[in-house]
Amino acid sequence: MCDLTVITVVKNDEHNIISTVNSVLNQKNCAFEYIVFDGKSTDNTFNKLKKIKNKKIKIFSQKDENLYDALNKCIKKSKGEYIFLMHSGDLFYNNFVLYNIGKKLIQKPDMISGNIKFFKKKK
Repeated sequence: MCDLTVITVVKNDEHNIISTVNSVLNQKNCAFEYIVFDGKSTDNTFNKLKKIKNKKIKIFSQKDENLYDALNKCIKKSKGEYIFLMHSGDLFYNNFVLYNIGKKLIQKPDMISGNIKFFKKKK
């Protein structure tokens, strides 16, 4: 149903990256490609990513000039007609966000935007 690529760019965010990856991989009823680009993290971020075993995810680690350079590298690797950016630390509202977006994509829009909810994690 979805012709969608989700991209996450990360560098040195070992405390948030796994929750973001899980939020994406837990999406239901929608086929999608997931690209995670690590900008040569010097913390434990890439080690955590390497432990993920899921055929939907493609993980790359290489030096980049900045966030936009990393995003452009991912876009070049993507196969989806539509690209969704999900930054490290971001979470989907529920497990059906991509499914609901997929229903809108059937109409072939040029762009879809949505609402964002901000919250503070309790420690």
